[in-house]
Amino acid sequence: MKSQYEKYRYVWLVLVLSILTGCSVAPIAELAKYSEDGRDEYYQLRQWSLNGRVALSAGNDSWSASVEWRRFDDEENIRIAGPLGQGAVFINIADDYVDVDRGQGAVRYFDRSDEFVTDQLGFYVPLRSLRYWVVGLVDPELSSEEIINGFEQGAWRVLYRQMQNTEYGSLPYKMDVSSQDVRLKLIIDQWNVHE
Repeated sequence: MKSQYEKYRYVWLVLVLSILTGCSVAPIAELAKYSEDGRDEYYQLRQWSLNGRVALSAGNDSWSASVEWRRFDDEENIRIAGPLGQGAVFINIADDYVDVDRGQGAVRYFDRSDEFVTDQLGFYVPLRSLRYWVVGLVDPELSSEEIINGFEQGAWRVLYRQMQNTEYGSLPYKMDVSSQDVRLKLIIDQWNVHE
């Protein structure tokens, strides 16, 4: 007879696997390869949103979640939630501050937002650069080195496993962002771009 712990562990495992292998929100008709060529116009994107799934491993910790990311001009809203919406974290980034709300009300910080988010989430992800990487761009503030299917910036390697052709053009579908300590896998099921 299984213990309560084993039953819940099994249910949790099934939920995580179904999130990672679930069907995409919008069917992807055609997949493409990544290329930096012809992407300069993407720096002009002021409004876009994505829905997807993220898996992160940092040290001995790993977790997966759904992610919703909305960019409107100079402000971004990110919602990260576990299975069935549990453990949701809301991150709001503007030019001069970042808010992080883990369910007890937002905490605002006015400088060095990447360090603040690291303190709040317990691991380091360069959000200011990730806003470029997620649409297939290098961060214009940092030097980069091109590699096959991606690039390196600072201590981070960004690989685009698959791109998807959208009405706006080629945008990421599966991507990996990794450093020595952190690995983030992102699958973007749905893009919505406003010019």
